[in-house]
Amino acid sequence: MAVAGDQAKTDAATARIATAGIASVDLTPINGDGAVAAPSMRAILAASLLHLPGRILKAPTAIYAVMQSMATFAAILFVNIVTGIITARLLGPDGRGIYSAVVLWTQFLALISTAGIGAATTYHVAKNRDDRARIAQIAFVLAAGWGSLVLTVALVAIPHLMTQYDPQAILYARIAALTSVFGGSQALLCCALIGLGAFTFNNYGRLAPNLFYFCALMGVLAFAEMNWQAAILASIAGISLALITQIPAFLGRMGIARGDFRRHARSMLSYSLRAGPADIVTTCAEYTDRLILIGLVAPAELGFYVIAFSFSRIAMAWIMPINSVLLSKMARAEASDAKRHYDHTFRFALALLVLTWLTGMWWGAPLLVLLYGQEFAPVVPIFHVLLAEAIIFGLANISAQLFQALNRPGYVSAVEATCFVAMLVSVYVMASRDGALGAAWAILAVTLLRLTLILIGIKLSLKLPLPRPYLTLADLRYLRDRLIHL
Repeated sequence: MAVAGDQAKTDAATARIATAGIASVDLTPINGDGAVAAPSMRAILAASLLHLPGRILKAPTAIYAVMQSMATFAAILFVNIVTGIITARLLGPDGRGIYSAVVLWTQFLALISTAGIGAATTYHVAKNRDDRARIAQIAFVLAAGWGSLVLTVALVAIPHLMTQYDPQAILYARIAALTSVFGGSQALLCCALIGLGAFTFNNYGRLAPNLFYFCALMGVLAFAEMNWQAAILASIAGISLALITQIPAFLGRMGIARGDFRRHARSMLSYSLRAGPADIVTTCAEYTDRLILIGLVAPAELGFYVIAFSFSRIAMAWIMPINSVLLSKMARAEASDAKRHYDHTFRFALALLVLTWLTGMWWGAPLLVLLYGQEFAPVVPIFHVLLAEAIIFGLANISAQLFQALNRPGYVSAVEATCFVAMLVSVYVMASRDGALGAAWAILAVTLLRLTLILIGIKLSLKLPLPRPYLTLADLRYLRDRLIHL
């Protein structure tokens, strides 16, 4: 009977491994009595590594979704660096500054118009999968109302903020603001897919605008003259084509709208109103430096700052993919499990970010000059400051996810509001005195304040212990288990 029990356990283990896509395992007889040993840990680990590429492509669990998202983000960074080098070398600091000032409105307004609504969509789709189409429908209704107000204010404000730019640049900025509708729509598609666990489709949605922009830029280089106007139109084309190609996958995943519209609308509106202030302030804080610099410095200096900022975001390669998966993972878990996932994630992120910072401080400066040219040498000191800011910003974002997963976004909203006021004042004062470098130091100080307040909130508001800052064997076992078990 004992042999039969052991055989049943072995059969179950073998079946589970075979289901995971492992062709063979190390099965050896025990004591010659016909019983079969369970697969050895070495065999399971070897087989898991053998099938790692396929699992990353399919993303069956959260850890593989993070890996896939990291690969996607790395591809996005690569494409952005290539397109940034092309535009910087062909447009120069002045042209690159004008281009950045214009396309900034597309990105900024897309985030503002979906503030709170995106997080609400992810949370509610993860909690109510059967009603996912209805929830997505409500998300677009909420975004249409709020986004219309945001867009109206932006169209009026743009000429007053871009006083150092000519009328043609202001016209293109208004056109870019209108195309934020495409960016906002795509953001909501991605949020719904994240809640559904369709990370592959979400990752395509994140990568597609950059790929289509690159293709459009190559078309301009082949058939037209490269200038800042052509670069802006190529960027708009990339966003539009990405949205068009993502719609079929989204509709196929969502299905037919079911569920009580009013009940979900009330819940979505409540969550959005609580999470929205945090998103708005976070987005404004993220873009405040460039929005203020648009009105204070010449386009060439803005061009220097934008190159330094985008190059420093390489540090975010570890963070953005984790964020996209972590909220969905924690929202489906109990409070204790959500905290456990956060603790492990925080420690791995901290280790990776410190390694990234050391590498960037050592190799960043020569790489910047090599890639962008000696004309962009003034970028280096700005880059060093912004790289440190990116590290702290990433840790703060991961920690803020815990509040959202536990349905406590209000504290983060208060923190973001406080930091936004500090950001507004400090960036304006420092940028007025020291230009782009002063703005960089200001946002570093405020981002450090943001992380500090969020960690204090975990201790005092959530009544939870702070995560240990260093990795141990338990963290490595956590990672190993998620690589092996589906």
